Amino acid sequence: MSEPWHILGAGALGSLYAAFLDSAGANVTIVERRAGRQSKRATRKREFRINTSYATDHSEIKRLLVVTKSYDVVAAVSSVRHRLTSSSDVVLMSNGSGYQHEVARAVSEPRYFCCLSTEGANWRCANQLIHAGTGTSRLGSIYHHPPPDWLPLWQEAIPGTCWEEDIESALWMKLIINAVINPISALAGTQNGELNSDPVLSTKVANLCKELSALTSASAHRQLADTLETEVRKVIAGTANNRCSMLQDIEAGRPTEIEFINGYISAEAKRLEVATPLNDALVSAIASLEADTKGLT
Repeated sequence: MSEPWHILGAGALGSLYAAFLDSAGANVTIVERRAGRQSKRATRKREFRINTSYATDHSEIKRLLVVTKSYDVVAAVSSVRHRLTSSSDVVLMSNGSGYQHEVARAVSEPRYFCCLSTEGANWRCANQLIHAGTGTSRLGSIYHHPPPDWLPLWQEAIPGTCWEEDIESALWMKLIINAVINPISALAGTQNGELNSDPVLSTKVANLCKELSALTSASAHRQLADTLETEVRKVIAGTANNRCSMLQDIEAGRPTEIEFINGYISAEAKRLEVATPLNDALVSAIASLEADTKGLT
């Protein structure tokens, strides 16, 4: 019997992982929170049909991958709470931090895991999904659960999948990378690569990295401080042609994840009594840009 997986948040990345798991023989089901969505997906390699379930259904969900926006995770998982049990596993794969503990408090029944993905995906049109860049998938548990029994399937289905014992440090580094690239790119309206090649933007990156390195030195992840800017620059170079998710959200008139990225950093800085004026200014600037964009729609 094939391994069952439900996907909550079937955007580009969620649909890509649905395709990965489907190709390895998993029984994949997209969970829709409302009716009327199409369940056919396509990639450059093959077209496939995915089962559809609705949040209001009552069948148990054994394994759930959540790929919604960070501000929507709690509501999304809560919508299927009646389908989750103590034997359910939930994998969270959204940007930012803070929501992981929020959702575990709101829906405490399942075991929670985190996935840090650097895969790239986007929609060419309504039903054509493009795998835009091959990356890695780092799985782990902030609650110190052991590697799950479904890990081999992920490693077969998704090249570059590994188990990360210190997922909290990995989450912190991913948070810092997002906190630098997303707001600076969104405010400049540029592809990621401009943050390295444009002198003005590159200086902004350097200054923000210096500020966040000081914060990291005061945190539980101080071992990451010295390599922080190097890692940020690597990701900028590796995603040079990408338009970051925050810029895409601004252009589409959607809410951004700024509160769970730079906003979370501001809260941690306050807790650790470290000044982060550049980061705090970015939170305000993105909030203003969001407000201006809403005013035009």
